[in-house]
Amino acid sequence: MTPVAVFNDTSFTDHYGCHAVMSALGRGLRARGMEPAYHWPVARDWRDAVPDVRALGVRALVVNGEGSIHHSETRERARWLAELPELARDLGVPAVLLNASISDLDAATLEKLGGYDLIYVRETQSRAYLVRHGIEAAFAPDLSFDTPAPVHAAPRRGLLVTDSVMKEARRDLRRLARREGGRFVRMIERPSPWRKLVARLRPGAPVPQGATLADAGKAESFAARLAGARLVVTGRFHSVTLALKTRTPVLAAESNTAKISALMTDVFGATGRVIGAAELASPNFAARVQEGAAFDTAEGEALDLYLIDARDRIAAMFDDVARLSGGTGR
Repeated sequence: MTPVAVFNDTSFTDHYGCHAVMSALGRGLRARGMEPAYHWPVARDWRDAVPDVRALGVRALVVNGEGSIHHSETRERARWLAELPELARDLGVPAVLLNASISDLDAATLEKLGGYDLIYVRETQSRAYLVRHGIEAAFAPDLSFDTPAPVHAAPRRGLLVTDSVMKEARRDLRRLARREGGRFVRMIERPSPWRKLVARLRPGAPVPQGATLADAGKAESFAARLAGARLVVTGRFHSVTLALKTRTPVLAAESNTAKISALMTDVFGATGRVIGAAELASPNFAARVQEGAAFDTAEGEALDLYLIDARDRIAAMFDDVARLSGGTGR
C-alpha cells in the first residue's frame, strides 16, 4: 500500500456528515492501494505535523476540503489549507485537494491554492469560482454521497429537523420541530465527559499515526433515521446530502456560505427547496411542512440522475488521485 497523509480530518468533530465523508475517503483510498498513514485534524495548523509526516515518507498529501476554505481574510483555517502545497513541494510529493466548497478568497490565498496538483470541488459553483480566477479544478459530489443507502421498507413517517451552524436558524429549527411535532436532531453528538477532559488537557492533539475517529456506523445509522422520515428540514449541508442520498424529501435553510443552494442547483437546477431564514417561522412555510414537500416527478428523475453521476464522479476522482500518487487504481 502506498502511504499518504490526510489533512483536515473532520471526524474529530463527531459530526454525522463528517463521519460519512472521512469513512468514504478512507474506503476510496484503500480500494486503490493507498493507505492513510497519518491523519491531521480539522482546525489545526498543519505545520505542527511536519516532523511526523516527514518521518513517515508519505507519497502524497490528501486534503479534505469540505467547508473549510472560504472567507480567507477572517478565517486562518482557509489560509492554512491553501498553504499546504508548500509542504508537498518540500517533501517532493503531490498535494491533492478533494471534496471542497470554495468561495470568498483573497488574492494571496487564491495564488497559494493554485499550487495544488489536483483539485476536486463538490459543487459546480465552486469550480466556476476557481476557473474565473485561473485555477483548474474538477467536480465530484460530496463524499457523503458514497454512504451506503439504507434499505427502508416501512412507510416514511413524521418530520425530522436537524440543527444549523447559524445561531438564529438553529433556534428557529428547534422551534419548528416543537411546533410541528417533529423530532429535533443535533448533527454533532454531545461529547462524553471523557472526550471533554481529553480535549481540555490536550487541545487539538492528533490521534495516533494512521488512526482516525471516522465511524461509518454512525453515518449509516443517521442516514437510516433520515430514510424513515416523511420530510427533513435542516440548516446543515450534510443533512441535505444524506437526505438526498436516501431520497428523502428535504427543505433547507442556507448555511454560512451558499453551498446548500449550490448543491440544490446541481441536483435540481433550481433552489426551490432552499428557504430563507425569515421563512422558518412563517405560516406559509408551516403549511408547506405539513404537506410534506414530496419530490415531484421531475425532481425524482433529476435526483436519480445525480446519484448515478455522483457514484461515477467520486470513483473517477479516486482514480485520478491514485494515478498521481502511485496507487494501484481499481
